[in-house]
Amino acid sequence: VDQLMQEPVECEMLCFATHKKLQVCAAQTRARWCQVPDWMKYYPPRYGPDLYATGIHFDPDFKPVLQRRLLAVTEDYVVIADLLDAPQEHTYDWLMHPRGFRSFAAAEKEFMRHDGQAETKRVSSYRFMTDCDWYRVTSPVLTRWADGLLQTDIHLLWPKAAEVMIGNRPYAREGAPTELDRRRVLLARVSGRHARFLSVIEPYRDQPLIRTVTGVSADRLRVELADGRRQELRIAGFGGDGRRLRVTLTTTLPGDKQEVVELGKP
Repeated sequence: VDQLMQEPVECEMLCFATHKKLQVCAAQTRARWCQVPDWMKYYPPRYGPDLYATGIHFDPDFKPVLQRRLLAVTEDYVVIADLLDAPQEHTYDWLMHPRGFRSFAAAEKEFMRHDGQAETKRVSSYRFMTDCDWYRVTSPVLTRWADGLLQTDIHLLWPKAAEVMIGNRPYAREGAPTELDRRRVLLARVSGRHARFLSVIEPYRDQPLIRTVTGVSADRLRVELADGRRQELRIAGFGGDGRRLRVTLTTTLPGDKQEVVELGKP
């Protein structure tokens, strides 16, 4: 949120349910955000009544942001759904730090700019993101990564329009890895009082099982798999207070036989 640091407050579990073909977990928190102070280099931080006794103070006008995340794990891929809601306008960044960038494609993709650093302010952790390429995109977006034998496809399905950045992170392993093997930054950005993100992560060893994936809405996606299965995943009750959250996975097998798994509140 606004390239700031989150207040460490306890999360609330909304849903935790399992089935042999689907596992679902959802949680939420309401937190303030603040700048990263210079003294953060002196770990561990000391906690105090206003987050830390050593000097972090929040803007008195900053209202807590509701952050709600759902993970749905299928046999072949993971769905991540995010909801953010605030009484004020913010810039929301959806971030991952995968290794081994291979390719980047989108329904529409327009190069915007290259930045040596994502941010130059000393009190921003974004200063550690370097060699950043920014794009204006229309989903679906597909980025491909490889870390040794592990291949990972990251599909960004929602929002339909966003800014996407791919940049570098500091080296996380000793030695000097090749450019293809170093850890990177994948960022999707939108602004406003509210935001929704929907993505699919597919890890695999040899070939991806996902042939196509479509984000119908922020709560619904369709997947066509290489073995002929077609799946639709729906999320209900993710808005509001989140107390009646329900995830339905419908699988259509070759021959049009259907299997339905539903987890969450009835």
